[in-house]
Amino acid sequence: MKKAIAAFLPLLLAGGAGAQVGLSGGLNIAKYSYVSDRGPLMSFNAGLVYRKALRGTMVWQPALTWSVKGATVYPAIPIGSTNPNEKYLNRLGFVQLAAPFYGGSSLGDGFRFDIGAGPYVGYLVQAKQTQKRYDGSEADVSFRVGGKDAADFTPFDAGLQFGTGFVMGSRLGFHVLYDLGLKNVNASSNQPALKMRTWSLNFSYYFRGGNGGRKSSGGRASGGKRKNSGSGKGLGGF
Repeated sequence: MKKAIAAFLPLLLAGGAGAQVGLSGGLNIAKYSYVSDRGPLMSFNAGLVYRKALRGTMVWQPALTWSVKGATVYPAIPIGSTNPNEKYLNRLGFVQLAAPFYGGSSLGDGFRFDIGAGPYVGYLVQAKQTQKRYDGSEADVSFRVGGKDAADFTPFDAGLQFGTGFVMGSRLGFHVLYDLGLKNVNASSNQPALKMRTWSLNFSYYFRGGNGGRKSSGGRASGGKRKNSGSGKGLGGF
């Protein structure tokens, strides 16, 4: 994970020809892969994003974010139980690096449509549980993170991120993302496999106006002079 972050940071600092860097963040709706007595957790993600046009209509948009995943757990309350807790909010804070590739097309007036997917990896930095009680009070406890049965969660997550959305002009983006966790993050071998399932509604603001990675649509006239293409917007970027 450290190597992945170390490889990503120079991209943000250097930018690169036709590339943009910016901020991205939004709402997470997180769950576990198994749903028995589990419900969605409303949380957030925020971080840095890099966007660069590749060949044709392809765009690469990796992002380094702080992403809170997890689930809401509703305990079974048998008759006569003295359990004071109504529900548990399991919040798992990951440093996450996602690297999706998007295909798409220009919709005119500075709008571009994106759709695609790519891998993601995450490192679990913080794992906490908020116990919501029937009397309105609450208490926070910390989970144990490690790689053995003595821990509650393993430190690493990995999977695929699917996304679709729009980029408006060269500054604003909106994407709907879905993280499909493929790695079991439950440290106990005696319990069911636990994988992350997270929807995200994200807004991005790109600092570098530039061409945002657009491909020039200008050609060459028969006389060797470059044609005037009008707007100059291609399908490879914004």
